[in-house]
Amino acid sequence: MIKRTAFSLLELLLALTIGVVVIASTIAFVLHPRDRIALQSCKMRQAELQIRVEEYNRIAGRYPSASMRELGTTSSPVPICPINGQPYLFDPTTKTIRPHTHP
Repeated sequence: MIKRTAFSLLELLLALTIGVVVIASTIAFVLHPRDRIALQSCKMRQAELQIRVEEYNRIAGRYPSASMRELGTTSSPVPICPINGQPYLFDPTTKTIRPHTHP
């Protein structure tokens, strides 16, 4: 019987392949919930902003401009999308926050 002192090239490649597969699946598992949470946060901010628009209309008797600068204050600025950092826009024809897409 021959005594081996090191791993063969095939064994090393197999171990490396298994390691890469495990790391890739772990990264996908960790990043997927983060994207879903960011999307939920975007939708919640849109809903919050729609409530602020309706409250502004109730108090001021008119809807804000498309940029909604009237809604922002120093303590509570108009929120921006957590995914792409773009500001939300108000559509005066439908009286709703304009939906946007994410990359």
